[in-house]
Amino acid sequence: MPPKIQNRLKSGLWILLPLILLSFLSNSIADSPLPVEEGMYTISANGTTRGEMSGIVSFRESELVSQNGHLLNVVRINFGDSASDQEINMEFLISQRSDADPIDEGKYYVNRYISGFVSEFNGVFGYANFVSRGEDPYFSKTGHLRITNKSENLLEGTMDVTLIDATGEKLQMEGFFKALRQ
Repeated sequence: MPPKIQNRLKSGLWILLPLILLSFLSNSIADSPLPVEEGMYTISANGTTRGEMSGIVSFRESELVSQNGHLLNVVRINFGDSASDQEINMEFLISQRSDADPIDEGKYYVNRYISGFVSEFNGVFGYANFVSRGEDPYFSKTGHLRITNKSENLLEGTMDVTLIDATGEKLQMEGFFKALRQ
């Protein structure tokens, strides 16, 4: 290979290498959770309602029998009163059949094909009511919840979920939570 081409390849490598390293660094920073106290959450919302929300969060686990007669493990994560001017009531349910692995650390995806509240579903279903926005609730459309740590009394994780209301308005929510058992 001629020396001129070798020099250009070396120069290109020195330009690309820092960009590649920077992209890996920015991804690891984005994935690292913010300091959140136990029993609290912090969420960033983008859409018609924008801003930072924080407040109290709790969880509870139960086993339910579906309409089809299957035993389901269900974790309910309840995001309570918000410390911002956006007073909210928000809850996410993670559900899966009891014969599968228990709900533990891992990534759980929003189930887009839920036909009712009492039907059987595997995955995540969520809703949010914003007092300042009136009576139209938002329902989960896409995204996931990630449980990063689960113990007897603490459920720690992140969320990246898109919610949508009846008029089609979308709300993108990303954040961290450390829920205490109810």
